[in-house]
Amino acid sequence: TVSEPVDIRIVPDVTGRTGEADLIFAEIDLVDGDGNISWNADGEVTVSAAGGVVIGTGSGKVDDTHDYTKNVCRAYHGRLLAAILPTDGEVTVKATCGGFCAEAKIKIK
Repeated sequence: TVSEPVDIRIVPDVTGRTGEADLIFAEIDLVDGDGNISWNADGEVTVSAAGGVVIGTGSGKVDDTHDYTKNVCRAYHGRLLAAILPTDGEVTVKATCGGFCAEAKIKIK
């Protein structure tokens, strides 16, 4: 069984056609003390990117009416995805939800 979230995990995926990053997709998970995704978590997550621009967020919730071009999104089953356009050689993605905060540094070729 999964318990309430106690942390945020960011898993970045850098895509590119020519070795340069076109976009970074950051999977953001609200996780319990064992690192399992808290499937019942639906907190509002704010995403920022130093060295990049958050161009969209989404959680896959079909009845969600948030603006997908904003950097704030409510988690669905403990997860959401952020799309980030890098503007520098290193991007620091930060996600906050309630009292939780996580950062991931991504080096761009």
